[in-house]
Amino acid sequence: MNDPDQKFLSSSLWALGCLYYRQGQYVLAEPILMRALTLDEQRLGRDSIKLLGTLSELFNLKMDLHQPSQAESYLRRIVGIAKKQMRDDDIKWVYICRRVGELRSFQGEYELAGEAFQESLAIAQRHGHTDDALASSALSYVGLNHQNRKDLAAAEKALTRSLDISRKLLRSDHPSLATVTENLACLYIDQSRYSEAKPLLEQVLEVRVAKLGKYHPNVVSTLRHLGYLYQTQNHPIEAAEYIKWAEKIESRGL
Repeated sequence: MNDPDQKFLSSSLWALGCLYYRQGQYVLAEPILMRALTLDEQRLGRDSIKLLGTLSELFNLKMDLHQPSQAESYLRRIVGIAKKQMRDDDIKWVYICRRVGELRSFQGEYELAGEAFQESLAIAQRHGHTDDALASSALSYVGLNHQNRKDLAAAEKALTRSLDISRKLLRSDHPSLATVTENLACLYIDQSRYSEAKPLLEQVLEVRVAKLGKYHPNVVSTLRHLGYLYQTQNHPIEAAEYIKWAEKIESRGL
């Protein structure tokens, strides 16, 4: 296979793998993305900065599958390539620091995660991203880390700011706005502010079902949060309906 053909094949596989991943079809996505990575490694070498996109997709997929050790192996490669190929002030470090924070947070290392998320936010701000989508996303991660560390006041400040920015930038039915909204709703649940959390979660569920489908994996978290909320409010029938819906999605193994 000559180089143009191999490049076309790897690009096509990458696009297909990303499509399956966005659809929540992880079993289909993983081997396709790994094949795309192998082809690009053969064509470009194992240290090419052009591998970062596929490595990042595989990292995200492994995190979604709750396989942190495999996710970490991809992250180590991402960091290693970035250190060799990128300047220290490259904007891409925003995303790499974020991934470090995500992994450390999953592993329960919240202090290390917080350092990574704060660095991600600081890099974004140094590049002038203070009131845009990148700033909103970075603030969300900082807020969620504060929540994990039980600093709920700091969490609310960051998550509220993130939501304010997103509401200015995005349509009310945008999936990214739904994610930011759910983050704040979950904080309200932690603060026992159930009457404030409920309409936010219902809004998130409506958007995700409309945009992703009733049985997409990304709907599960919202269903479980609503189930918990209704349980705390002494509405066991409604709670059971949401939990049963979530379990049906999970049993499909998408």
